[in-house]
Amino acid sequence: MARVKLRKALGYLLLAAVVIIAVAPIVWIVMAAFKTRVDIISYPPKFFFSPTLANFERVLSIRTIISGVKNSLIIIPSALVIGFILAVPAAYI
Repeated sequence: MARVKLRKALGYLLLAAVVIIAVAPIVWIVMAAFKTRVDIISYPPKFFFSPTLANFERVLSIRTIISGVKNSLIIIPSALVIGFILAVPAAYI
């Protein structure tokens, strides 16, 4: 009984480690998106900072980025509708 509990605990510990390793880069990128340039390159890294939206403002002020976002907002729903129209009859058959 104790072996089963130990094995289960080790399994959960391993699962937690894998999840942390998988999620850590995503959290790091999201945190960097809300940091200033100085906070991003500071050493040691800052985990507590004043969030800012300046990076989003800078990126969204670039005309080519806005054009790309607009194109994506047109193409993605169109592809979904076309795929749905083709997939439903194929699934029915």
